[in-house]
Amino acid sequence: MKRSSRIFFCLLFLFSPLLWAQIEAVDQYGLPDDPEWPETSSPCYVGEMDPETRTPRWVGYLLDPAQFPDPNESDQKADRNKSSWKPYQSDEVDFSAVTTDYTNTKWDRGHLRPAATAALDQDLMDCTHTFGNAAPQSPRFNQGTWRLLEDDVRTLTRHLGTTGVAFTGTAYTELRSKRKYIGEGICIPDFYWKVVMFKIDGELHVAAWIISNIGHPSSTPAAWYRTSIDRIESYANINLFPKMPGDDEIEARVESGYWDKIWKEINAKTD
Repeated sequence: MKRSSRIFFCLLFLFSPLLWAQIEAVDQYGLPDDPEWPETSSPCYVGEMDPETRTPRWVGYLLDPAQFPDPNESDQKADRNKSSWKPYQSDEVDFSAVTTDYTNTKWDRGHLRPAATAALDQDLMDCTHTFGNAAPQSPRFNQGTWRLLEDDVRTLTRHLGTTGVAFTGTAYTELRSKRKYIGEGICIPDFYWKVVMFKIDGELHVAAWIISNIGHPSSTPAAWYRTSIDRIESYANINLFPKMPGDDEIEARVESGYWDKIWKEINAKTD
């Protein structure tokens, strides 16, 4: 990292409690691939951009139930219609997408940190609308399966009543010669993945999903797409939780039975 970038990030770090909270939360078991510092840093997410695809490799952010309003209540203070998309710019990143890359395409600007997680603060809502936090998504995927998964994660966070961490990213499995692009070299991901982690009663619990970037039946529950950390690491060519003491420990915590029990509790409340 350039010296000027370190100075800038140190100042940002000192004067942004929200950025501190993001870094402290997502780095407790190491950032993916263990960088010295996250390449993209903002009050609402940290992450890494890929110059080859011009999209985020991953984004990490805090899951805070206090920031997630109940969808049945009218306490949302932020209006996403007032937010405009902006390039992500820093000393380290000068290859971000711009709005015109998506103009007259059939692809959505898909959030990695959902805008709905910033519904209580307009500044945070605006922060989610940068291209360090977006990549092309099929409209049926973005407005269907992916939205339902994001809704489920917020519901889960509210139900657990404790803070957690989320990592969301892209995966490209096609050969470079077969990849599809929009705009000026913005690569369309083949898959999107999401990992959430909570510490509950002293025990670490992780849930992971990976979904292809196409339209899926809206009736398919998010549980159908649950997967292992190993599979995500293989698809995305990434090393998640590099400071976790042993791969077996993190894999052991991806427990379908545990989450099935939690969802039964959630569904019982809504019936």
